[in-house]
Amino acid sequence: MVEALLREGADPAALDRNGQTSVHLCCEHNQQECLSVVLSAGAASTCLEIRNYGGLSPLHLAVQRGHKHLAKMLLDAGADINVMDIKSGLSPLMHAVESSNAEMVRFLIESGCDVNGQSYSGNTALHSACGRDQVDMVRLLLKSGADSSLKNYHNDTPVMVTKNKKVIDN
Repeated sequence: MVEALLREGADPAALDRNGQTSVHLCCEHNQQECLSVVLSAGAASTCLEIRNYGGLSPLHLAVQRGHKHLAKMLLDAGADINVMDIKSGLSPLMHAVESSNAEMVRFLIESGCDVNGQSYSGNTALHSACGRDQVDMVRLLLKSGADSSLKNYHNDTPVMVTKNKKVIDN
């Protein structure tokens, strides 16, 4: 059906009532086969960085829902691994930490994400992991090069966030 729609001129970048493209919907509903067809359409590459009305790219949705195979497909198609959501400036890595998904965190790190990227409030993935008492996640991030000396815009390092038990980006 998707192939027929694309063949007849359907626009993969058309938005639904939530500002989602066909690529967003494939990621939200774990539709690997449909995503493969949509990504093979030349115009689909323009959909990779479009944010829905919640400020999320398709990669954010795939990461939030733990669909590693879809995240890989998006990255292979050219999606920006460090794309920031519009709401808080969170990267896919930060969303994976917030979802407590160590497998996704590992995948994103192995795929070359910036482990020290900062959100709009200056928090890093390490700040988030520390603020949530995710000890194993903290270890993984530190082993992967996360900088424990980076400060957020409240002048807090990840260690200070651990002591305060607060993460501002929620």
